[in-house]
Amino acid sequence: MIDELKGVKIWMYRNGDVFNTGKRMIVSTRVYKNYEQFLAQTSLDLNLLHGAVRKVYTMQGVEVHGLYGIKEGQCYIAAASGELFKKVHYNIPLELGKSRLLAGTGVGGGAIKMSLTKKTAGDSMTHLADEDDKPLFTSTSKGYRVIVYLNGNDKQYDLKIVLNYRNCKSFERLLMTLSQVFNRRIRRLYDAEAYTRIRKLQDLHDGHNLVAGTDFDPIRQNIRSPKL
Repeated sequence: MIDELKGVKIWMYRNGDVFNTGKRMIVSTRVYKNYEQFLAQTSLDLNLLHGAVRKVYTMQGVEVHGLYGIKEGQCYIAAASGELFKKVHYNIPLELGKSRLLAGTGVGGGAIKMSLTKKTAGDSMTHLADEDDKPLFTSTSKGYRVIVYLNGNDKQYDLKIVLNYRNCKSFERLLMTLSQVFNRRIRRLYDAEAYTRIRKLQDLHDGHNLVAGTDFDPIRQNIRSPKL
């Protein structure tokens, strides 16, 4: 049972998001009078790309049906309406394993060890770009309509998307958004017409045709570029 005064400390993850390190939350019946209020706040905290949080699961995929099911120090998965639990290895930093918050992490209760020393050349360049990456949008600015191909698909585009303040707060956030949409680890973006590498938000423009690729995935120069 949740202590009304102290509450319980947990870590919450977006369903299927293997890149984000989650959101630390304190759950108290003094703050949340019912389970619906807790789900509503979780939706705001996690900033889901599609819909609101309607279900919460344990790391083993067991659905939590009320505040009584939230336990101290556990990690949970938040899913939107219609989503099934995605059993993937969630990105839990190794240093969190020293905390009492991590009782049951990753898939099947094992924490995932993140390498802090080995970096690919692509990751290093992305990190350097992030340091100088300034926000492209404000909460009131107009978004950019872009078309995204998966690298190697020369027949038709794979995604039409509006880049805005919510899904494009940083270049890393954009890569994460595309990774979620395509269900693969997107680490590179290219201009579909000039075939040049895009490394920061300032390289983007409205009406851009883009190619999304994974690590060590050179662009295949056979993209057809339709008009938006």
